[in-house]
Amino acid sequence: MPKKDDALRSSNPAFLAAFISMPIALLAGCSGTAATKVAPGANTSVSIAAASTANDAVSFYDIAIKSLSLVSQTGATVPIVSTPVQAEFTHLNGPVEPIVASQVPQGVYTSAKITLGDYSIFCAGLGIQGGVQGQGASGIAQPANVTIAMPKPITVTGSNMTVTLNLVLSQFVSTSSCLVGSMPTNQQFEIYADSGIMQPVDVSPQKFSALLGVIASLNADGTGLTIDSVEGLPGSVAPVPAWTVESNANTVFQGVAGASALDTGLPVELDATIQPDGSLMASRIAVYDTSASNLSLWSGPLLSVPSSAQPILALGRQAAGPIYGQQFAQFDASQAKFQLSGQFGNLATLPFAAAFNASNMVPGQDIDMTFHQESYPAGSNVPVVSTMTLVSQTINGQVTAIGKSGAFTTYTVWLGTNDLFANLAFQPGQNNLLTSPRVVTVYADENTQMLNSLPLGVNSFMRFNGLVFNDTGSLRMDCDQINDGVAE
Repeated sequence: MPKKDDALRSSNPAFLAAFISMPIALLAGCSGTAATKVAPGANTSVSIAAASTANDAVSFYDIAIKSLSLVSQTGATVPIVSTPVQAEFTHLNGPVEPIVASQVPQGVYTSAKITLGDYSIFCAGLGIQGGVQGQGASGIAQPANVTIAMPKPITVTGSNMTVTLNLVLSQFVSTSSCLVGSMPTNQQFEIYADSGIMQPVDVSPQKFSALLGVIASLNADGTGLTIDSVEGLPGSVAPVPAWTVESNANTVFQGVAGASALDTGLPVELDATIQPDGSLMASRIAVYDTSASNLSLWSGPLLSVPSSAQPILALGRQAAGPIYGQQFAQFDASQAKFQLSGQFGNLATLPFAAAFNASNMVPGQDIDMTFHQESYPAGSNVPVVSTMTLVSQTINGQVTAIGKSGAFTTYTVWLGTNDLFANLAFQPGQNNLLTSPRVVTVYADENTQMLNSLPLGVNSFMRFNGLVFNDTGSLRMDCDQINDGVAE
């Protein structure tokens, strides 16, 4: 599996390293196949997808999964992750991302085993003096106190199914503990196979949206690709997931004329559906920067937007290329091309102006940035941004009102105090553009995926995924997906 060759560059002197451990939950659900009968001796293609359930405390969490196995009712151990792979889980708070596919003998499995490797966790917020600061912890090799339970057996059957590896961040890092460093040390794993169990993540994760990667190889006409995902830790820790992707006549291309215009080294955002062999069929492939020359890709939230012509500050959850910045890094956005993710086709119908530019960007918005420099600039210089694209993100909060606006249902969402929008809105030397930074109006239409198992009503806690805009001082989201939330 391809690796990222460059080490992460740290520009955060406040980063604190310590050994911690973490709880993770696994949720498994069938991918939609109608087959329920186990065929002895037959195999099923099992795809592992990563996801997380988080509150607003954690800004970054990357971990290497060294192995994951299912144990059958006869005691046989079957590996489903045998080669280490890594994933950054905070950007998967609700959405899911495929990390590996494996052939698993059909049968009934009653327990599981997991081994972890290097990990890194990071929290961002304002310090006592009003400036941005962060605290984190990291660990090497297998942490202590790792347990894994399976409340109900998993029946592996049919031609293919998907198992979702869900990191339940909210259960071990509270909204107050992350920045003061009181992180619990025990780790809890659970495996669910019954989609009837109340699940906080998508029960049909065979559909993936807004996957971020770099083209590693492609065939002559561009319809068959290998794409390396973009994660947070250096590839030397563990290989990043590599996706085999196909396109066809129904694939929508954005930023390029078609498959023949694709090239190795280009960054892509794609929507796709998993196929029986674990490969992906792309429904959309977007290219926001068409040059692969000295390309670096950075993805994460804005942290500070100075009022003067000073560098912006951002937090990196995913990065690739010669320019890296682990956690905090500064960038020159004065020459950037501002644009919107092509994931949403309803922007023109929204009852507000869906715009993203240098004058209305605010801390807390998730962005993808590209650069074209051979190395990180020396001295006090910072990388010059080529493109800056507003991308989808997840907010977690309490619904305080529900209404209608044209074809949209609106949800007024009250964010927790540790949400980056609320926490970073008022900083020294920054244009304070938001009037109510703890309030987001969410707009959902008939295409919004309702993946919540708990009732969605006033006072309920929900997670909403979509594009977040600053509309003349008010935060508004064009919503793609709704999941159960967590209290803060």
